[in-house]
Amino acid sequence: MNIIDLTPMITERYRRELEALVARERTKSPSSAFSSTQTQVIRADVQLANDAATRGTVQVTTQRTSRENGAERTFAQVLDLDVLKTSGGWLVDRGVWEPVRS
Repeated sequence: MNIIDLTPMITERYRRELEALVARERTKSPSSAFSSTQTQVIRADVQLANDAATRGTVQVTTQRTSRENGAERTFAQVLDLDVLKTSGGWLVDRGVWEPVRS
């Protein structure tokens, strides 16, 4: 899955932010090194103020495996999401990876 594949799950505001990020990244010189990261969700903790809440947070605990130039590294990382209730359901309005802890 790539960033563009997330469009049905994110707000219009966040879509514009991610599209700008992708456009900036595409202006950079391509790396000759192959790299990939596989992410597996271990747990998702949802926090809402109450049943009538229109905003909330989701803390997603993941295990990630990064591969670059033949080297592989597996590590835990947390993704913090802000979610917004819309007429179409809950959508992600912001996502931030916490720094990797050593």
